[in-house]
Amino acid sequence: MTVRLRSLSLVLAILVMAPAVSAAQSEPSITFGIKGGVNSAAVSTDVETDRRLGGVGGVFVGARITDTIGLQFEGLFSQRGATDDSAGFKLEYRSHYIDVPVLLVLGSSTDSDMQFRVFGGPMASYKLKAEASAPSLGLTEDLDDEVEDLDFSGVVGVGVAMGRVSVDARYSHGFTNFSTTAGETAKNRTFAVMVGLRLK
Repeated sequence: MTVRLRSLSLVLAILVMAPAVSAAQSEPSITFGIKGGVNSAAVSTDVETDRRLGGVGGVFVGARITDTIGLQFEGLFSQRGATDDSAGFKLEYRSHYIDVPVLLVLGSSTDSDMQFRVFGGPMASYKLKAEASAPSLGLTEDLDDEVEDLDFSGVVGVGVAMGRVSVDARYSHGFTNFSTTAGETAKNRTFAVMVGLRLK
């Protein structure tokens, strides 16, 4: 094969491969990892309550649509609840959920070393457990029948990613009245800070 034919073959190969390469680059880049942190939770009711600290953690899957727009799906174990001292002793309400937020992520270019982002979206939560206790009295009451199984919230937050590590702060605002007691209104309000590790 002459030099001219080799050159022509190379040009043709590049022309054939270019659309495929371009299409591959335009497809979302899939990432996944783990994350965990702390919840500061409260319950919005007719009675003023104090916040309760709990753990939150799980997995995430991200899909990059463009350099600055993406979607993130998460599955998190979340400890929420509230505390109340109005009766003269500490009453603690504890609830455990599996949270599934679907978040639209807007951020800086993925080419930068440090990426800032904002995010928001809906979240569905499935209740695993609910109980109330008075530690000083040694009393614990199961509240599973008094709390709805499903809770729906809106999530907003900000974060920063540095390489494979990310940190985000978020607020979730419960829309569902999770109390099954007639005439009573109770909704979850939660702040969370989490650290994530991207595995891919």
